[in-house]
Amino acid sequence: MTEAGWRDCLYRPHLCGEREYGDLRDVDGKELLSSWQSAPPLQPPPLPSSAERGLDAGPAHAELPISGLNALNAPLPVRVGRLLRSYWQMVNKPYAGAGDVVVVRDPSHYFVLQQVKRPAVWEEPDGRYMLAGETERRLCIYGFVLSRDIDRIAAELATGRYALVAACDPRAVVRPPRREELYAIWRYEGYVVNTSPAKMALIRLDPAKKPKFAVDFLKSGCPIYSHYLNQILQRAGIPVQLTC
Repeated sequence: MTEAGWRDCLYRPHLCGEREYGDLRDVDGKELLSSWQSAPPLQPPPLPSSAERGLDAGPAHAELPISGLNALNAPLPVRVGRLLRSYWQMVNKPYAGAGDVVVVRDPSHYFVLQQVKRPAVWEEPDGRYMLAGETERRLCIYGFVLSRDIDRIAAELATGRYALVAACDPRAVVRPPRREELYAIWRYEGYVVNTSPAKMALIRLDPAKKPKFAVDFLKSGCPIYSHYLNQILQRAGIPVQLTC
């Protein structure tokens, strides 16, 4: 670089290199601007296809699987109670976990109730949720349902003269009896109930009785081993299982 060029770079940086590249000053600015405007815009490179990436090309609009009741036919939650109100939703699922209640009116009419928070819209329970009858207390003379009663309960459900309400209940603990003859029964079956406790109420239907909400019958129910309860539902032809 010459001495004059060095002074230009030191005191006038915008002129640095003009003496060496003075030929650029001879280019017509209008011609250069028109050439840039007439050039086609740059396009981004195309993305690789699914086959090139080793992926299976799925449908453009995949449909989500529909589970449970149809949204158009699903009943609204029901409100139960006067002072301490609770809300229940009828759901259509093959498994009932903690907090769910299985209601079997007959082998062709059964459903699962699930307690929900207070919804924006609800309705009062109608005849679908009500049962008229009384709890069969002879099943609980030992404090819990015995395995020998499984076949009898399933047969009574098949007749349509009985209804069943059941739920997983960790609080349904069977305590050892004080009588020696009853302790032998508890030793072979009672402790099994405590390993996976559930609660069941077998209702002998009676139209002369005042109907009440099906879940309320569990208050007079009896502890049962959840595996025994699933056997009852299976032998009665009810495709619902408890997951206690």
